[in-house]
Amino acid sequence: MTTATAEQTETKNDNAHTPSDEDMEKVVTFIANDYLKNATMVDLLSGVPVNTLIQLLQTQAINRSKNAVEGFSEEQFKSALEEANKPPSEPSEEPAGEG
Repeated sequence: MTTATAEQTETKNDNAHTPSDEDMEKVVTFIANDYLKNATMVDLLSGVPVNTLIQLLQTQAINRSKNAVEGFSEEQFKSALEEANKPPSEPSEEPAGEG
């Protein structure tokens, strides 16, 4: 009888320490927020390849540009198109050592 009682107590203790999925999610979110709150740029960038960061930035820039252009007036669009069609300006050439 003692063995059965010990097994029942052990089972109750196991069940008492098993967190629900909801509680597990809350704790994981809490800890993740704590990590994020204390994260540095080095932490944030350490796991991401530079090419991925560049691609993300390019995608974000394109999406923002599309949204901006959709709101342009005809005059703003024509002005931007003229600027886009201009050849890139060349850097000014100053003699070395002067400036």
